[in-house]
Amino acid sequence: MFGSKQKRERRFQRNQHAWIMLDGGFAKRECQLADISSSGAKLVVSPGERLPSQFTMSTTPNGPGKPCKIVWRNGRMAGVKFC
Repeated sequence: MFGSKQKRERRFQRNQHAWIMLDGGFAKRECQLADISSSGAKLVVSPGERLPSQFTMSTTPNGPGKPCKIVWRNGRMAGVKFC
């Protein structure tokens, strides 16, 4: 029995601002976009910042954003999957 090898999508390193939007875009929080792929991203949030399990993320302050779901957390970092 062999396990299937799942090829990981190519991630592009970034060091740029991103915005987490809650409540339909009404509430915005700034974060850091560490890397991104076509299916998800790694975000770094401010100390003490608590992310909900689902939100919208944008790379511009007033952009449309992409719906996201948290798939892992580690301290200030979180991995999100684009929905």
